[in-house]
Amino acid sequence: MTDRQTRYEGLSRTAWGYLFLCVDFNLGNVSILPRFVGWLLFLSAIEKLKEERRDLALLRPQGVLLALWSGADWLASWTGRDVDGHFPPLDLVVAAAQLYFLFQFLTDMAALAEARQ
Repeated sequence: MTDRQTRYEGLSRTAWGYLFLCVDFNLGNVSILPRFVGWLLFLSAIEKLKEERRDLALLRPQGVLLALWSGADWLASWTGRDVDGHFPPLDLVVAAAQLYFLFQFLTDMAALAEARQ
């Protein structure tokens, strides 16, 4: 696969990841577009683009933890429960981790775009 195709796949996975992260359709309590899929798409984009931008690989462990947290929340929604809101200090830490991940990820995507004008 060429570098251009690899970049295209990584960026399209990023776009799909944001779709799953930002759009929320529910059937009852269960989300049709679960957030953990967005985090998994980000992780696969990192895997594709880590040669282009080496700083992206540093986000991988944090992305795994965020995917696990979102997956646990989605699984809990099948039983009518919610993981968010039960542990306020942990919710604050998760929110800060999500903000940091998204900020750093977008910063790396902007640097990648600038390098490939």
